[in-house]
Amino acid sequence: MPHWLVITDLDDLKGKLLGVITVLLAVTFLGDVVTWDGSESILWLGLATGLVLLALGFLLSRSIKPHQSEEPSRSTSEKGQE
Repeated sequence: MPHWLVITDLDDLKGKLLGVITVLLAVTFLGDVVTWDGSESILWLGLATGLVLLALGFLLSRSIKPHQSEEPSRSTSEKGQE
């Protein structure tokens, strides 16, 4: 499986779901912009969508753990051979 598709714990799943929700909100808002009839309601929709995206971005940034080194650690027997 590709690395970006592997889910190892609940935080990984939460991050992926928040990313999907963010994209869905952005696409929905852009769809409303395309069909906009010129009324001022688009401003309130944009502000509401922006606030939700800001909150989701905050949650996503808090749930991201620092990446650990991709290299496997060397065993003690390998260290002793040097």
